[in-house]
This record gives sequence, C-alpha cells and structure tokens, in this order.
Amino acid sequence: MIRECRESDWPAVCEMVAQDRPSLSAGLILSRLSANSVVFEVGGLIQGVAARTAKRVSPTGTKVSAWVYTAPPFRHRGIGGALWRRLWPDIVADPPEFIATSYRSDTGDAAGFFARRGFKHLVSADCLGYPGNAIDYVPVLKAELYTEQHFWDFINLANEAFLQLRQENGILPHLCYPPGFDEKAARHRLMLFREGVFMFRNQAGATVGYLWIEGPAIDAIAVAPGFTGQGYGSEIMKYAINLILKHGHSTVTLEVAQSNQRANKLYDSLGFTLLEAVDEARMCDVASVVLPTK
Repeated sequence: MIRECRESDWPAVCEMVAQDRPSLSAGLILSRLSANSVVFEVGGLIQGVAARTAKRVSPTGTKVSAWVYTAPPFRHRGIGGALWRRLWPDIVADPPEFIATSYRSDTGDAAGFFARRGFKHLVSADCLGYPGNAIDYVPVLKAELYTEQHFWDFINLANEAFLQLRQENGILPHLCYPPGFDEKAARHRLMLFREGVFMFRNQAGATVGYLWIEGPAIDAIAVAPGFTGQGYGSEIMKYAINLILKHGHSTVTLEVAQSNQRANKLYDSLGFTLLEAVDEARMCDVASVVLPTK
C-alpha cells in the first residue's frame, strides 16, 4: 500500500535509507521527507519511500528534485516504479524545466531504473567520509561569514572555479550562474543558508575561495583559479573539518566528481575514505515523457 509519509515513519525511513546510503545524514534524509513524500508499506513494514521538492527556480531553470529508495530485500518487485507513478501526476501538473535526482551507482540497478523513466546521466561522483579528529594548522586566510556584500564575489568565484569541471563533464550550462540567472532567488538561497557559507580572503584582502556546509556535509568548496596551488584549498578543508566536528558531528562527508583529480588527491591526503559512489541525473522535456508501465 502506498500512503503519505507520516512523522511517525521518519525513524524507520531514516534507518532504511541510511543502510543503503551511508553518506546521507539523518538530517539530510529528513529534509527530503519534509513534504511531498510517500511510503510503500506492507504489514506495517516500510519497504520503500519516494519524495519530491516543490518546483523552484535554480540558476539553470525551474527545477524539481526527486528521490526513490527501495529497501534492498524488496527490490525488483515493482515498488520503486509504483512509488514513482504516485509522484508523477503532481510533478507534471506544473512541470519544471528539469527534474534532478541522485542514486547509488556502485550497487543495485538505480541507473537503469531512472534511465527507463527518461533521466540522462549527468556526472559520476564519490561520496567520501572523514571519521578522524580535528586538524591542527596555522591559518593564513581570514574566514568571513557570508553577507549580502559578498554576493557578487561568491557568484563570480563559483563561475570561475567550476567552469572547467562543468565543461569536461558536459554539464550545461557551463557556468553555475549563467547570464540572466535569477539573481533574487540566488540571493535568497544564500541568505537562507548563510550560517554555513564562508568566504575566505588572503593577507592581501583578495577573495580566494568559499565554503558551503550543511550539517555534517561539505556541500561545496571552491578556490579561485588564480589562487590554486598555494595550499588554500587544504586550509579551507581543514577549517571545514574542524567546524563540523566542533558542531558535534562524528563524520564529515562530501561528494566529489570522479574526474576531479586535483580535489580527489587533496581529500585522500586529509584522510577521507570512500563511502559510496553516486550518479547525478536529469530529466528534461518533462511534459513529453511517457512513463513505463512497470
């Protein structure tokens, strides 16, 4: 039976998802279940869950994020397909320009599941974890909590820092914030999450990088191309690790594109280890997609 997810379901759902996705914190799992989520239940046992966000404006167009998880013992029984068909009518009632999803790629057949439903592979990444202690270091950068005055520094740095990576992986648009992006929405999102966004300046006062953390996860770290190779990325990472551990989390997590050799080398040197591999995928032309019957 498919029904709406209740608050009383959250502990069981978190446990089920965490068994398959060890890189996801309970807080992140719960954030995905906070609205528009359904579960597949038989005899009081939850065997699968699916959730979607409301349509929102992103720098690359209107977007819905959606996820489907089925507990490993109950896969290949049509549960995931049934959950997806339950979400689908609400999505296409007001279709976004694209739907984004992510799934584990080193086990199971999630890639095939989403491909059959019209998703195209975007990028492959590794989820890494740092279970160690705080790291002693002598800071040379000044960390500043994000404010509105940092907005254009953040936008320009994000565009510069990730341009090559997005080009190499065929991620369109190549700029994180392309010309004509929704400035109001971007400003709102940054202020909403500002407690976890930090800008870094060197001793000359130049903005050299930024950090975005959410709970135990490093969501993004960037160093401006003109300042790479000077140890700034390593220092920002150490700042992030120590701050996350100080907030009471036992493990620091992050995702890194498998093709990003420079970043992977840095994370390996700091003691990060592989938790799981994931793919990110998108569905475009949402209104024209025809769902499979199973």
